[in-house]
Amino acid sequence: MATWLRRVLGSRSDTTSLLKNAGALFSGTSLTAAANLLAMVIAARVLDAREFGALAVFTAFLLTVKEVANLNSWQALVASGAAHHHDDNSASLSRYVRTCLFLDAVLFGLAGIISVIVVRIWGEDLSVPDAIIQGSWILAIPLLFSATEGVTSGLLRLYGRFWPVSLAGFAGAAAPLIGFAGCWLLGAGLYGMMLVQAAALCLPPLVLLGTSWQLTKQCVTTASGRMERDQFLELARFLFVTNLSTSLLSIARRADVLVVGSLAGFSEAGLFRVAKTLGSVIQTFQAPLAFALFPQLAH
Repeated sequence: MATWLRRVLGSRSDTTSLLKNAGALFSGTSLTAAANLLAMVIAARVLDAREFGALAVFTAFLLTVKEVANLNSWQALVASGAAHHHDDNSASLSRYVRTCLFLDAVLFGLAGIISVIVVRIWGEDLSVPDAIIQGSWILAIPLLFSATEGVTSGLLRLYGRFWPVSLAGFAGAAAPLIGFAGCWLLGAGLYGMMLVQAAALCLPPLVLLGTSWQLTKQCVTTASGRMERDQFLELARFLFVTNLSTSLLSIARRADVLVVGSLAGFSEAGLFRVAKTLGSVIQTFQAPLAFALFPQLAH
């Protein structure tokens, strides 16, 4: 494996850097998977079968909307920004950052508004628990926070800082574990767990923003002028293709929980979610190498 990587990357130092970055992401992935399993166990202990299934459907819908609205602008920054970073063209890189940040903010803002409307209409037709309909506004909060996630993650990856990315993923998984345990101790119900789930989705963007604050601030404040039309069209095409790919993947991964909840009921959706979580743990260990390899090859 190491020999093949050295042949692709061209030097021992590049291979070492890749394995180090992949190890950082792998550590976060392992801890995240364990935290997700424990959080699910606690949620199943606190809620009854129907409420647990409703929470599973709520979470699946929220994550689907989040990923469909996600332009994956971090990939655009890594792919297009690497050349400007090597050429020390900070002005051009800053324009990429500002443009991606603007597009993310617009799309996530629209996604938040639409998701609230959909839950209210869809919930009445499917007899969704009142806590979810009343708390539909909670959907918009993590979506708004996610507007900064693509840019901050892209800058950290571009500069080879992978530990904050790993830390953000673990923080997002540890928050429900701690929050659900608190709900268990305090006797909070479905509404409280919805708040915890939404807060947990807000945490990774905040961690990424905090750890990349200086880089993000520098890029946002030093940009002057607008991106050239050809550059913008190239960026838009890249974002469209990556968004289409991840959107289809997200729908394929999460729509099954929504379908089971709609057709069979929330209790059955909860059981299906448990089985799916247990079966997907193994799959979480294959992505770190690919995510670490992409920025390395872009450089």
